[in-house]
Amino acid sequence: MADVLTVRLVVLLSLAVGFAWVLAHQVLGGRHRAALVALAVPALALGWQEGSDWLLRAQYSAAVSEQVGRPVRVDCQRLTGAWVDPTAELGFVRFGPDGTPDDVARLEYDACRRLNAWMRSDRQDPPLEQVVAVHVLAHEAEHLAGELNEGVAECRSLQRTAALAERLGASRDQAQELAVTYVRQVYPSMPEAYRSPACHPGGSLDLAPDDPAWP
Repeated sequence: MADVLTVRLVVLLSLAVGFAWVLAHQVLGGRHRAALVALAVPALALGWQEGSDWLLRAQYSAAVSEQVGRPVRVDCQRLTGAWVDPTAELGFVRFGPDGTPDDVARLEYDACRRLNAWMRSDRQDPPLEQVVAVHVLAHEAEHLAGELNEGVAECRSLQRTAALAERLGASRDQAQELAVTYVRQVYPSMPEAYRSPACHPGGSLDLAPDDPAWP
C-alpha cells in the first residue's frame, strides 16, 4: 500500500498538472482564476507540510547521530503503514544476524506525530505522551549504538533523554524536567523486560555513579 509520502507526491503532481492547465487557459482566455487558486493553495500546503516534516526528521537524525557517535537516520512511519501495523512498538531498529544494528531507526506514526508536536511547542510542561515520544527517540538511539537488551537500552536511554532533549532545542531545565517526569511516571510501569534491578543510582547501569543526580 502506498504510504502518505507517495500519496502526497501523486497529489502534488496532479495539482501541478491542473495548475499548468488552468494557467494556460488563464493566459489564453483570462478565465478560471478561482480554479487556479483552488489548486495552488492545497499544493502549497502539502508542500510546506512535507518540507517541515523532512526538516524535523533531519534534526532527529543529527541529534541521534551525535548520541550514537556515527551517522544514522531516523524515519517516521507513515499513516498508511500504521493502519496495517499490528505491533504496539513505538520504535524499531533492525539488527543483522550477527547482531550488527541497522543505520536507521523507525518511529511509529503516533510517536513521531507526538515528537513533532513537542518540537513545534514551547517545550514547557509537555503532556506525558510527548515526554514518552522524546524518550523513545533516546531509547532507539541505544539500539542504534548496538544494544540488544531492552532493559539495558531503557536504563541507558532514560539517563540520556535530557541530553537528547537539549540537542533538540529544550533548555537544560526543560530537558531535565522531561527526563525526571519519564523516570517517575512512566518507567515504573514499563513491562518487566524493560526494567532492570541494576537501573538505579549507583547501580551497575548508572552511567555516572559519582554524580548524585538521577537520571
